[in-house]
Amino acid sequence: MPKASLLFFIIFSFINAVELKIYPSRDLNISDSEADILIMTTYKNRGIKPTKEAAKKKIYENRVLADAYLKKYNIPTSLLINKKLEIEEALAKEYIKRFQKNVTIKNNVLKSYYVVHKKEFHRPQTIVYYPIEFDSFDRALQFYFQAKKNINIAKEYTKQHEIKKYKVPKERIFLPIRKMFDNVKTSSILPPIYLGDSYVVFYVSHVLPGKELTFDEAKDKIRKILLRKSFNQTRNELLEELSR
Repeated sequence: MPKASLLFFIIFSFINAVELKIYPSRDLNISDSEADILIMTTYKNRGIKPTKEAAKKKIYENRVLADAYLKKYNIPTSLLINKKLEIEEALAKEYIKRFQKNVTIKNNVLKSYYVVHKKEFHRPQTIVYYPIEFDSFDRALQFYFQAKKNINIAKEYTKQHEIKKYKVPKERIFLPIRKMFDNVKTSSILPPIYLGDSYVVFYVSHVLPGKELTFDEAKDKIRKILLRKSFNQTRNELLEELSR
């Protein structure tokens, strides 16, 4: 099978807004930005970040299979329409967000919101952890029991193997595994789970308690909240302006 990949082209026009065309190409090069996007998407959806090499491998395999599809079948019209609508919606939201960046909200307005909603502004409990991956459950379980007896084993392992550290508010930990971190303590180890393509043991180095935020600490967050609340109003105003 000749090497080929998919190229996605977005063509802007005044009539159709966005036209999406997909066709084979012989260029198999995968950019770092593509790999970075897949890494972040995987973390958001599955709670773990693959390496850049693993991300590029996944993209390459998908392109080879997608190319094989194109050689045999036509792309479903519904798929193209869905992607077109997704892109148009994403661009519309981005346009509104960029406009809102220049919106000025007076400090007294921000302060008033803080006073009324003060209890909502707190720094949540934050977990500092290292995901240690293994290719088999037996190896992961053996490591878990060893580290449970002597947590320094996990600490040294993360240093020797340069395991990446994650510092994440508990409420933002991937939902299917968040329950595991209930009542977790500093310098602890969690039992292995199957996540993605490997078995993962989480070494928790620190648990940082939550705290109430001062106005200065909460100010940027308040601004984002107020802009989000006025998003639909801004959308309607922009549509009215563009229709003139």
